[in-house]
Amino acid sequence: MLRRNCIVLDSYYQMTLKEIPAIKNLPNVLRANLWHYLVKKILGIKLNHAEVEANRVLRTCANVKGKILAITEEGFTWSLNVNNSLVQVLSRRYPSSDLGIMNQVFGYKEYGPVLKLFKPEEPLTIVDAGANVGFASVFFKTAFLNSSILCLEIDDSNFMLLQKNIAMNGFSNVTTLKEALWKSNAFLEIKRDFRDKSECSYYVEESPSKTALIGHNLLHYRSVMNWQKIDLLKIDIEGAERYLFENPSLANQVLSNTRVLVIEIHDEFAIRKTIEGHLSRHSFTYFNHGDITIATRINN
Repeated sequence: MLRRNCIVLDSYYQMTLKEIPAIKNLPNVLRANLWHYLVKKILGIKLNHAEVEANRVLRTCANVKGKILAITEEGFTWSLNVNNSLVQVLSRRYPSSDLGIMNQVFGYKEYGPVLKLFKPEEPLTIVDAGANVGFASVFFKTAFLNSSILCLEIDDSNFMLLQKNIAMNGFSNVTTLKEALWKSNAFLEIKRDFRDKSECSYYVEESPSKTALIGHNLLHYRSVMNWQKIDLLKIDIEGAERYLFENPSLANQVLSNTRVLVIEIHDEFAIRKTIEGHLSRHSFTYFNHGDITIATRINN
């Protein structure tokens, strides 16, 4: 029994050793809960919610190399160095999906390969469809300071945080709309039954009746923004991408005037081969990076 506990303890400390220096960047209340977490983990005692949260926050803090400036009942204010720019972002508290997305975007740099496809000074036109709370847009805006970004988000809570994350950094030429990228002009309803049902898993379907949420195709948004082309189109809409690519005509709307597409293809809907076929038809080359597919025809 003692030997078994030693193995668990050794494995635990090996896993978290690199995270220990990040403790100094946590508020005192989280530090206290973290030490409780450590003791209970060693003794095999059941953890409470606050202790689990403290561990998740520590790992995020270490991964994104950030610092928590403030903590409230609703969430955290973070200071981060993103693409050599010092920014602040808000995230909600555990068990919100925000910490996981922070890790993906700022820690694992899921969109990092995109930075190699453009020059930093280019005045890019970017659409962030499925913007969530704005982490991807913050990442792109700090990398391409002269870019113009359109953020589309469907959920009220996500949208409020998206607006705050854009405003608190003083970003210019970033437009936020509580709308959805869709295959046509339509009224939509939000579905919350996908995957873990968290805030990052909401998607839309067309509604037979009038709703407060509307969707438009990419041609509409290009017209609204007065853009001739889209340099970077990021799509993460939790499976609803299948409707954008369900036939060649709809795929043409998405791809014809797009230089780079970054998309998370949700394989639950068996749409990957169809989307890849459309990409090939439009002369895109593509590769997978983590959960996303990056497709480019940058020289076209």
